[in-house]
Amino acid sequence: MKLTTKDTENVRLAMERNQLAMDRNILAKERTDLAKERTHLSYIRTGITILMGGIFFIGYFREQHQTLYSYFGYAGAILGLLFIIYGIYAHIKAKKLVKTISNELDNLNHE
Repeated sequence: MKLTTKDTENVRLAMERNQLAMDRNILAKERTDLAKERTHLSYIRTGITILMGGIFFIGYFREQHQTLYSYFGYAGAILGLLFIIYGIYAHIKAKKLVKTISNELDNLNHE
């Protein structure tokens, strides 16, 4: 069976579409990874802000001898640290998951 020019062109176009689809999948994965990183960084940023507010409350209201507000400062500092720890933990966990999935996909592609 002899392939015509039109058949050859159709095969070439199908291969190009397949390559474009693979490129889109790679870009979608990159966008997803960047969105996850942005979310984890926002947890860390929020934690730093709450921590700084808590430190301010502790320092300012301790000088004013208003211990109730100082306790709000301590609570804010602890909450801020928890946000920071969670953001770092979630980031590390997500990186490991992405690496595991990427390795599995690479193994499937090479088989």
